[in-house]
Amino acid sequence: MLEDKKGSAAILGAVLGVVVAAIAMIIGLYVFASVNVSMPSLAGSSVGEVLNFSNGQAQVQHYPILPGTYKVYNDTLVFEEGVDYSIDLQNGIVSLLTGTRIDPVNYTYYIDYKYETPGYRTQQIVSTNTYQAMLLTSIGIIVLGAAFIISILIRAFGGR
Repeated sequence: MLEDKKGSAAILGAVLGVVVAAIAMIIGLYVFASVNVSMPSLAGSSVGEVLNFSNGQAQVQHYPILPGTYKVYNDTLVFEEGVDYSIDLQNGIVSLLTGTRIDPVNYTYYIDYKYETPGYRTQQIVSTNTYQAMLLTSIGIIVLGAAFIISILIRAFGGR
């Protein structure tokens, strides 16, 4: 009689563990995966945009510019930030520096860059939340599987 109660309690505990794991998985999926489900646009790109200098400055068409994604060049050279030009990433302004090799009167200059679009920052949040949802789902599946195996083992060997 005592063994039947132990077996029933073990099975009840295993079932309760499976239910708790399933609820945790559902809550995790809801919390993490439902945030920002619309897919915003990624960063935009501009390649070969002509820089039209006026009074030592040129305004790009799209900004803010993402750090580390830009290159100023002409047909033969790539120019160096801090030596030939400075760039205001937030406002998209390229400014010539004293002693620059850039000669805007006689040559054409180009810039390649990536810029923020309205949904760029939202996309980063969605990616993080999707990763967290996948991680939590994986953990939930592992816990569910372990609880199921434990319940089978308890049922098979618990009464003996």
